[in-house]
Amino acid sequence: MAFQTEPDRSLMDKENPLAERPRPMPKPALPIMAEVIPGLIWGFRFDSGGAAEAIADTADLAGNPDGWTWLHFNLTDMRAKGWLAASPIVPKTGLELFRSGDNTQRLSAGDDCLLGIFFDLVHGFDRGNDDFGHLRFVMTERVLITGRRRALNSVEAIRQAIEQGRRFPTATDLVKAIIDELAAGIERIARELATEADAIEDSILGDLGLDERQRLGRVRMTTVSIHRRLNGLRTLFRRFNADGGLAESLHSSVGQLLLRLDEIDHEVVEVRDRARLMQEEITVKLAEQTNRHLHVLSILTALLLPPALIAGLFGMNLSGMPFTATSGGFWWAVGLTLVVSVAALLAMRWMGVFRR
Repeated sequence: MAFQTEPDRSLMDKENPLAERPRPMPKPALPIMAEVIPGLIWGFRFDSGGAAEAIADTADLAGNPDGWTWLHFNLTDMRAKGWLAASPIVPKTGLELFRSGDNTQRLSAGDDCLLGIFFDLVHGFDRGNDDFGHLRFVMTERVLITGRRRALNSVEAIRQAIEQGRRFPTATDLVKAIIDELAAGIERIARELATEADAIEDSILGDLGLDERQRLGRVRMTTVSIHRRLNGLRTLFRRFNADGGLAESLHSSVGQLLLRLDEIDHEVVEVRDRARLMQEEITVKLAEQTNRHLHVLSILTALLLPPALIAGLFGMNLSGMPFTATSGGFWWAVGLTLVVSVAALLAMRWMGVFRR
C-alpha cells in the first residue's frame, strides 16, 4: 500500500523562496463555550490563591472546593436564561434577577447569596464611551454569575486584567474591582467633561461661536445622567451598609468606596453647575447681540423714514407739486432728502440714541 507523504517544506522554500509559508492560527484568549453553555461569554475557575484558569467544558463547573468560579453571560441569548434556570449551581433566589427586564439599580441579600444590578459604561472598541448599560450579578461563596445585555467597560477591563495575571482570591474582591473600574471610567468622563467645559468657557469669554450651545447641552445631559446613576448607587450602598446585609469582606471597604463615589459625584455636579451658569451666560450674550442688532435697525429705520416720506409725497403726481416746472427739480428733491436725513441724525444724537 502506498502512503501519501507531505512534501518537504524546506525543499519547496529553497525552490521558491517567495512562497508564502502557512501562518499558524492565533489561539483565542478564552475558550469559546457558547456551544456548550448557551449564552456564556467567558468563565474562570479561581484557586485558593486567586489565580484564574479559563473553563474549558462543563466538567469544570462541578464544584471548586479550593476556590470559586466566575461565569459571565450574554442575557440577550434567550437560551442562557433556560440554562441558568436548570443549572444547580445558580441560586434560585437570583433567577428572577436575570429574567427581569427592570434596570433599576438594586442590592439585596438572599438566604444564600448576594444579588444586585449596577449601571456600567458601555464598552467601545476604540475606547469607553458615555453610554450606559447594566450589570446583573448573583454571588455566593463559591460562585459569581454575572450577566449583561450590552458589552460593558468595567467587566471587560477585569477580564483583560485576569488574562494578564491579576489574582482575585474571592468573588467579593472581583465585585469590588468591577466597581473600582466603574469609578475610574466615570472619573475619566468627568475629566473630559471638565476639559470640554473649560474650552466652552474660553469661547464664551471670547467670541461666541455657533456650536457652544450644542456642546454645552451635551455636557449638561451627560452630567445629569451620570449624577442620577451615581446618586442611586451611593444611596444603595449606604442603605444596604446600614442594614448590615453586605458580606464582611465587602463591608470593610464600602466606606472607602462610598468616599470615592462621593468625590466623583462632587466633580460631576460641579461640571453640571458650571454648564448651567455658562448656558445662562450664553443666553445673556445672545440677548445683548439681539438688542444691538435691533438698536442698529431702529437707527437705520429712523434715518430712512423722512426720505421715504418725501419720496412718497413727490410720487403723488398731483397738480401744484413744487419743483415740477424747474429743470433742476430732481436735484432740489435730493437735496431736501439729504437735509431731512441730516436733521434726523442730529436729533437722534441730541437725544443720546447712539450712546445706548
